[in-house]
Amino acid sequence: MAIVVAGGLGYWLLTPKMSSPLVTYTTQQTLLLTTSQQPSVLTSSEQTQRTSTLSTTVISVSETTLWINVGATKSVNYYLALLESNRTEPYAELARELRKLPDLTNATAVAKITYLALNATNPEVKEAFELMIKGGTPDPRDFSYSVPHYNTELQVLYWLACQNDFKKDDTLSLAVAMVNGLWVTMGNEQIRQAVHNDTNALLRFGRETSDWQRGARLRYNLEDYPLEAKVAWAWTGSGSAKWGVPKPLRDYVSIRPSTEAYELNTVSPDGLSAIREYVLSKDLEKASVLDTVDSIETFAWSKLRAVSYPYEKDPQGYVFNDNADYLFHLLMTSGQFSGDCGAVKTVTEAFAKALGISSLVTWQYMHPTKFHEWYAHGHNIYFDPPAQKWVASKFESSIESHVGHYVTGFPPVSDDTKFQDIIIVPPVRQRGYTRDWPTREWTSPDDTHGVDLDANYCHLFTDIELRELMGLFQDGIPSSRMKTWLLYEAK
Repeated sequence: MAIVVAGGLGYWLLTPKMSSPLVTYTTQQTLLLTTSQQPSVLTSSEQTQRTSTLSTTVISVSETTLWINVGATKSVNYYLALLESNRTEPYAELARELRKLPDLTNATAVAKITYLALNATNPEVKEAFELMIKGGTPDPRDFSYSVPHYNTELQVLYWLACQNDFKKDDTLSLAVAMVNGLWVTMGNEQIRQAVHNDTNALLRFGRETSDWQRGARLRYNLEDYPLEAKVAWAWTGSGSAKWGVPKPLRDYVSIRPSTEAYELNTVSPDGLSAIREYVLSKDLEKASVLDTVDSIETFAWSKLRAVSYPYEKDPQGYVFNDNADYLFHLLMTSGQFSGDCGAVKTVTEAFAKALGISSLVTWQYMHPTKFHEWYAHGHNIYFDPPAQKWVASKFESSIESHVGHYVTGFPPVSDDTKFQDIIIVPPVRQRGYTRDWPTREWTSPDDTHGVDLDANYCHLFTDIELRELMGLFQDGIPSSRMKTWLLYEAK
């Protein structure tokens, strides 16, 4: 996108690359790039040395577009004014939302956000900002305790900008911010500090993973994924909205989650790094996503020591079926982990994320019968870049495997058995995500087992035959459809 210089007033858009002490330059230049060039990145000492001999620095930007670049960081208000003077939405609204942040004092960070917004050539950058503006401010009606009055997703983005450089069209940074604002909304100061640290570490891990994928010549690369796939990868809370430890996020509407609850319900970046090392040591990664997920799911099922309800608990007394860090600890120390399909789902999702593969949690609930019982099975679906679709592994998309999951004592399961299915959605749209929806007793196909139709934490299929559901996961859900479900399906 070319920068328009309006009415003789003109303005200069900084390409910020430093978070260290700022350097003031005395002149400005423009540069028309006709070849692909990489940004110049200087350390603090290099900047100081350079300013002793030069009064002008032009930082190149990789595109065949006219970029006006200056080497001087101006005030916070300067960059907000750039956004406000841009006549394209949502940039004026972005400036208004940024002004509400409580600690907006780092001009370099605000410049990076401004650069990311106004210099975007990928339309998903604008799309991400629109989604953050619309969904990133909490609704106080959702909680009985006080929540921030500002946009907590933009707060996370600002934290990222304070400690990281943004690439042009950096939708990975935007995705990390989009899904972690909820923790800032719900959390105490300790959780907010943990989110600050973890999101910065997660972004660095994602970029390192992307570099590793290129070096390994894999057929998938995290930084090339569409927005909804990056959002899914960045959400480390798995299915915690419904099955959190020690209780689901939707139960934290009257009392804040503890720091311990935050740690139990997220996979730490350090944990992902250790998991990737482990997965690589077992030769589970393959050239394609489909071959890789088949490999890791086969491995995970082979390491499961199956137990059924009531589930075993960790030393703190928590069920660890959905605690990825603890399940990985068991795997490392004993060669096995305990649980059921939920534990396998948790382990394989963590394995996938560690390799830079996007995944989402899905659960199928069998319709009740005269036994007045219910039964369920959970697994993951994964983004396959070449096909631009979301698919389940060969094992999990076969009817035979699902029939085998339904145990003795329950009615026979066949390919025309009716199910409900949910896909857990990351918390991009915060409104209603954690409302305490009433759990209704599932007594007919018209009801859903513990899932209110107005809930924002999931996409719901009702009354679907097993053959149709497995066909959907086997053939793949198009990226465009999944984007609608994840990012736009407002209730």
